[in-house]
Amino acid sequence: MQLTKEDSTFRADMARGTACTGHLMRVLKATEGETPTGQLDSIQPLDDQGNRDYSYLPEPLVQILQDSEIANSPVAQRYVLDGLVSGIEGYKALNGGDMPPNQTILAGLAAGKRLLDAMRSGTIEGQAIDASVREAKDSMLDSLSFEHHESLSVVPAMVSVTITSLIANTLPIIAQLPNPTGSNEVPFIIGQLQANVRRGHVHANQRLDGINAGRQYIDTRYLAKMNDNGSGTYTVVAKAAYKDGTRDELDTATQNAPIMGGRVVIRVNMREVANDANRNHPTKGGISNLSGTNAEIKGQRIGVTSGTANLDTSEISVTLTGVPEGAVVHAEYIIDYE
Repeated sequence: MQLTKEDSTFRADMARGTACTGHLMRVLKATEGETPTGQLDSIQPLDDQGNRDYSYLPEPLVQILQDSEIANSPVAQRYVLDGLVSGIEGYKALNGGDMPPNQTILAGLAAGKRLLDAMRSGTIEGQAIDASVREAKDSMLDSLSFEHHESLSVVPAMVSVTITSLIANTLPIIAQLPNPTGSNEVPFIIGQLQANVRRGHVHANQRLDGINAGRQYIDTRYLAKMNDNGSGTYTVVAKAAYKDGTRDELDTATQNAPIMGGRVVIRVNMREVANDANRNHPTKGGISNLSGTNAEIKGQRIGVTSGTANLDTSEISVTLTGVPEGAVVHAEYIIDYE
């Protein structure tokens, strides 16, 4: 298969990032047993001018360590490093003691960096993000009642957990075949995964690695922007694919997706305001009723006049009161393929 220009750029960036990650792991291995401060100084030494030298570190880690709040807190920096180490230990526990590939470690750091971007107002990798993402950080911190400690605990802790989770739960896609009799060669199978249907952010016949790595395909939990029909009523018909170039807009030309009862959530600026998680919800058909959670946004309580999830037609509808001007309303649902 001929590489596209995007694939070639991705592979060059991956090669550079993988080499830097290898250097990072050698430094961490050599400094085992040192104090946390000693390890942090080792991975970011001072140059001749007394400035931190990040030239041999993977770019996502550099951007995390240079974050305005993490950079000024050795404790926060340690959280990030602990997340990396914990992820590696988790991977080793699930894979017979083998170290994770440098590409996996790099992917974990990149996931942590993306979360950090999403928690700051502005952009994700140069792309403007909407109000729902900009306020996601405030919603998460409000629900934890930790906002006044964010730079010391919540922000680095969430980045740390994200790094740990991705590294620890990654499985290598490779198989070793039995050694043929009389041969000193050990054959391996290295798969290149390809989508067989349109789903999530991936089209049928597209590869799942390269520029599509990390895009939603297997995950059955969807977050869809709802249509504002006026008078506080919002609707959306669940689909299995997003519109190209969007994060949360469904492709209405694709077929409807069967949704699970009891797992539908309505969010306003990413804050949960309604759900159908009650003991009487249907599972394989019928109407599942949504109830409010008495959530507040900027001191304004969000009321739920009515709300339903039609499991037969895949339509989700809700009527809200108190929604702030310019707020974005999403429906979160899980596709039921069983």
